[in-house]
Amino acid sequence: MAKYWILLVLLLTLTAVEARSGHMTLLTFSGEEGSTADIYLSIKPGNGAIYIDSFPLSQLDTQGSTRFANQIACNFLQENCARWDFFYTIRSGSSIVGGPSAGAAIAVLTTAVLDNLDIDDTVAMTGTINSGGLIGPVGGISHKVASAKKNGITKVLIPLLNQRYDNETNITLNRGIVEEISDGILVVKIGTLEEALLEITGKDYRRTYEAISEPSAYKARMRVITDALCDRNGELREAVSEQGLSYNDSNNYTTRIQQATHEYSRASLCFSSNAELSSMLATALTEDERAERKTLLADELAQAKYDLATHDITTTNDLQIMAIVLERIHEAEQLLEDPTPAQLGFAEERLQSITQWTAFFGMPGPRIVVDEAHLEEVCLAMRLEAEERVNYVGFYSETLVLTAQDVLEQSYNEEPLLCILLAAKAKAQANILASTLFVDNAVVDTLIQEKIAANTVIVQQQIARGIFPVLGHSYTRYAADLAAAAPYSALTFAEYALEFSHTDLYFPEKKRFTFPPMSREFAIVFLLGSMFGAAVALLVTYRRS
Repeated sequence: MAKYWILLVLLLTLTAVEARSGHMTLLTFSGEEGSTADIYLSIKPGNGAIYIDSFPLSQLDTQGSTRFANQIACNFLQENCARWDFFYTIRSGSSIVGGPSAGAAIAVLTTAVLDNLDIDDTVAMTGTINSGGLIGPVGGISHKVASAKKNGITKVLIPLLNQRYDNETNITLNRGIVEEISDGILVVKIGTLEEALLEITGKDYRRTYEAISEPSAYKARMRVITDALCDRNGELREAVSEQGLSYNDSNNYTTRIQQATHEYSRASLCFSSNAELSSMLATALTEDERAERKTLLADELAQAKYDLATHDITTTNDLQIMAIVLERIHEAEQLLEDPTPAQLGFAEERLQSITQWTAFFGMPGPRIVVDEAHLEEVCLAMRLEAEERVNYVGFYSETLVLTAQDVLEQSYNEEPLLCILLAAKAKAQANILASTLFVDNAVVDTLIQEKIAANTVIVQQQIARGIFPVLGHSYTRYAADLAAAAPYSALTFAEYALEFSHTDLYFPEKKRFTFPPMSREFAIVFLLGSMFGAAVALLVTYRRS
């Protein structure tokens, strides 16, 4: 009988969980007028469902924006949001609330409610939320700021990347500097979710990390790859010269290779130059020679794929490299289906890079046991996540997301690890478009630096966990080297870095049982209830004896 008392008390205390809630004011813009709206969030223990109730009806992109903002907040806190259900309520007295401009506020609200923080109701904000927790620009800022005073707002947070506000008002604001604009309204430019949370909740989430120190095994292997690819560059240039072909190096690879600050950057630039040179050589071949070259490359690719399958995957680093090499094999296979001379040349160089990347196998790292069934679950989850993001961006431009859609479709019917990588790549491509939708050319450089800074923090967090994100770190350094000469290529690699630095994409921990979320007060109730149950059990046992 005593054990049943204990179980009853435990059941009652475990179900005494806390529903949390919060509210923020949104700044809206419709036509030529600014206005405000209210957004409320309640969360309850559940299964990760997201519900949205809005009046007037919100724009079609609001659901996608809300789900992404929710995901950003959960990742920011490293919270398992599958154990919560989220109920968002939006109320506006006039204009319809559009999804993108509410994204940053929704991310802040979600973070604050999950972390049990007080929200300053006198502060309002506007801005999109983008990968890396960056706050993106929106329209109608000057109208939104003007309407804030009417609704009891004393401070307005606007995106750092909103060059338009400076143009509309002839007022130049500096990041993080609170400035009074008019009628007692304070305006501050912010660039990240961390900065917004500090202004709205008073909690400082900034952390100090040690500078990134590349493992000696990574540096040694990267040097070997770089030397091999750049030595081949010299050989290909000689071959082009012997054929009497003219290579004008229109992309200035020669100088950029010399100026690169990181081995991966040099290797990538040498590879790009190699691809151009090989394409020129392939163009000079006869049709029969190209057919023979295609057959030879297909055989070599099949051998590389067979060799890859024989590798024992024992560490997190091995699994990263397996994913990287699989993706490159997949790309080469596609190029060889019906290749143009340029594609034939590119496929040949991709095969060379595949061979070089296998040198990373055996690099030290945390040991793992690969669970194919678990990877299949992750593949499905990643595909759904990428699909939602691609569809969201497609709301603004169906044409722009065609490439991302194509990559996402390729993830179907592929082995789980390649599926995960392709889905992550498709999501990154969609995020690139989402991040640049409203960004003026004048602030693209700032956007790149913000992406690089955000990714550096993620890499540092991964290193603190004992994992070195090979591809994420390499892409970050490459983006930094590309920024001056090829800003949009730099933005692409910075975005890929953000996605691929989260190494838990490839080897996440299996879900374990966790107690229902409860506050400190409920934890005390749980403890007291357990003690009471134990006392009752002892009393019953004593009386029976």
